[in-house]
Amino acid sequence: MPNSLPRKSMTIKFAHVNIVSKNIQALAKFYQDAFECIPIFQPREISGSWVDQGTGLKNARLKTIQLKLPCCDKDSPALEIFEYDSTKEKQSPLANQLGLRHIAFLVDDVEAVRQRVLNFGGSDLGKITERDISGIGRLIFVYMKDPEAVIVKQHVA
Repeated sequence: MPNSLPRKSMTIKFAHVNIVSKNIQALAKFYQDAFECIPIFQPREISGSWVDQGTGLKNARLKTIQLKLPCCDKDSPALEIFEYDSTKEKQSPLANQLGLRHIAFLVDDVEAVRQRVLNFGGSDLGKITERDISGIGRLIFVYMKDPEAVIVKQHVA
């Protein structure tokens, strides 16, 4: 149900997607090699009461890096990777699990990018699929996993 209060003028802009990693250097290298992402800044270590307050964690210590996504400038949305000193394990991802489910890259050759993902440590989740969709055209896509099991989708539409 829409809020009936008058809207204040505000600016909202999508900023980034975050992945929590076991190995920030290795995962950043994967995204740089497989998807041509470029570091915006080198990994930094952050901690302190301000981090605890913002994350709701106690004694949070982490490394962070942000990567510029392909075809974007440095002020566009980024891929942010964190490596906490202490992390919680997760189940293997499935395409139908609730929550944020995949990162998608628009590519011109799904098979070529699939091979890059495999060459740099990713793995298949599904198979390359092609389908004509009314109003969209020919859709070609595949779901894969990065080295830490985050689902990455490559598609041509």
